[in-house]
Amino acid sequence: MKKLLRIIGTVLGLLVVVSYFAFSTYFFSPFEGGFDADVSGLVPRKVQFFTAKAHLDRDFDPFPRLAAADDFALDKTWSSVLQSPEYTGLMEAVGLEEALAQIEAAAGQLPLGLGPLEVFGGEELAIAGELNGEDLSKADWAAYGSINWAGKLAIEALRYPSLADLEAQGIQAEDKGRYVTLTGSALPRPIHVGRIRDVGIFGTGEDLVASAFELENKQYQDSILLRDEYRAFVQTDRRSPDGDDIELFCNLRGVFGEMGIDAAWPDQKADTFFPKFAGQYFQLNSLNQVSGFLDVDRGVRLDLHASLSSELISPHMKKHYALDGIGHEDLLQNAARMAPADSAVFMYLNADMGDLLDETLAAMEPAMKQAIEDQFRSTGRYRQLSELVRQLDSALKDRCVLIMRTNDYPPDPDGPPHNDETVFATALVFWLQGRSGSETMIQLRELIGQQGQLFGLKGKQRSDGSFEPGYYFHKSEGYEIREFWSELIPGTGVIATANATGMCIISNSFDMTGHLLKTLNRGEAEYPRLSDRPDFQGLMMDSIPTADVVAWVNPEELVETLEVRVPQAARDTVRVDWKTERSRVQAKVLREELGGKQPQQLSAEEERRYERRVNELLDEVEAEAQRVQGGEALERMTRQVAWLKGAKAFMLMASFAPREVELSLRMIAPLDSGRE
Repeated sequence: MKKLLRIIGTVLGLLVVVSYFAFSTYFFSPFEGGFDADVSGLVPRKVQFFTAKAHLDRDFDPFPRLAAADDFALDKTWSSVLQSPEYTGLMEAVGLEEALAQIEAAAGQLPLGLGPLEVFGGEELAIAGELNGEDLSKADWAAYGSINWAGKLAIEALRYPSLADLEAQGIQAEDKGRYVTLTGSALPRPIHVGRIRDVGIFGTGEDLVASAFELENKQYQDSILLRDEYRAFVQTDRRSPDGDDIELFCNLRGVFGEMGIDAAWPDQKADTFFPKFAGQYFQLNSLNQVSGFLDVDRGVRLDLHASLSSELISPHMKKHYALDGIGHEDLLQNAARMAPADSAVFMYLNADMGDLLDETLAAMEPAMKQAIEDQFRSTGRYRQLSELVRQLDSALKDRCVLIMRTNDYPPDPDGPPHNDETVFATALVFWLQGRSGSETMIQLRELIGQQGQLFGLKGKQRSDGSFEPGYYFHKSEGYEIREFWSELIPGTGVIATANATGMCIISNSFDMTGHLLKTLNRGEAEYPRLSDRPDFQGLMMDSIPTADVVAWVNPEELVETLEVRVPQAARDTVRVDWKTERSRVQAKVLREELGGKQPQQLSAEEERRYERRVNELLDEVEAEAQRVQGGEALERMTRQVAWLKGAKAFMLMASFAPREVELSLRMIAPLDSGRE
């Protein structure tokens, strides 16, 4: 019996040894060590994009379908976004659906019936690549991820097509030493598959896959891992509490070049105000490499850092970017403290006020700028508008705040006449340069108030039928509030100003001016402050420590007014080439209704009929444009405003410096907020 057991033991031991050497020879050593660096060490530094994510088992079910897809489908807001023409159009434009189909097709060819998550073990996965033109589906990409024993076996089995049963799937495998290339009718493009110990690599970019083995031999030199931007702003920067965020890196200039995107944005030559104005302070083509994190868990948590091309930064931008940003404590105590807690929008901006005014005037329509200049020249105080700008520049510090809230203040029967347009109660707050700054603003408002007719001011009607100058003053919280009445001010008919505690407040509502002063001085339950809101504080403290731009948005308060304004905004988008349409309609009326006569041949009666008929047809043109263009715009704007309801709060903070930009975006958006 002992002899038999000894023989069996010897045979079993021999089988184990033979099996070990056979398995190690044909597949891999069961005792080989793992990869001892981050997978980014296998990614060439030249790639145009790189992203990595841990805990894939939480995010996909199955790959590449998002585990939260059912939640998105049940959420009213998100389902509206995913089904919208804007989303589907974007996906078609960049070819993302086709790119995902390629990944899914490649994943379906893995042997042994294993899915990507089973191969990668639900651990970290990185994707990197380079674009080949505008179509994302033609990009060369590679995926890198930690794999378990099943993943190792699946990859090594590709070297033995009969074992992997590839021929039955119409796939050919070519062993190229360190990796295997798969081709065949079942694959849209060749797929290259290899592994380095417990890191699996597969993708359409053969150079990317081959480079991984070269980078390992060179101790990761020339890899993303040793790239300065990645080390400084991804490996060592802030992370989400569980480290479950998405790492991001993009060579933005390279991507724009490949996709044929004009990176000169905002367009300084545009016909509209905002891009002309914003383009003086920021140009997208000045950004080089962008790196950071994205965390999506009941909202958005995005942190980005971008380097700037100094040769593409204008002297004006450099001057602006050199300003010191505002810190958290200063923001709470000296800026957000005056904003009501229910503000729809709160925006803080660091800017040289002289430059800000100059760029505002430069972005205006020439006729509007000329009208303003004529008004101030007519006062006899200024020869050119630039003199006023220089005066204001010396009076104001390099910071300002915009506050918007629902205009729910009770109407004043004795207040200024105005139209019925629904507007936000809006205030601009400027910080004054001491006593001299305050005196300058007082002198300016007196100049406007005392020559009100030049500026379109009109006050109450007197008993003799004439009108008062439209310049009044009241008191609130012990401060004088000056009112300028003008029916040209939409929705309220008034501009109210007050100098208080080193600041100048300018608002389209007398009540809002007083509201800000009471919020600043009293606070507590009677006049709650934005600075005391837990969500405002929490999002701010989780963002970058200093910023030149801070924007807070309360979607619930914002939507209340936007929904009312959408119909008019949609009508305002309608564009008709009236010169062309008038010529067409005139020719039509002459040809079809007046016997082909020319205008100079018409009798007085025919001329009246001609003009009346032309105006009727032009009215029909306008009505049709409103029906088609306005209807499309109304649907789009209504849909986009509704999307805001899916979020509870937004916070954007951006910091600019001559060589870099930092940005933090926070959004609270619980998925169950919009359930049907």
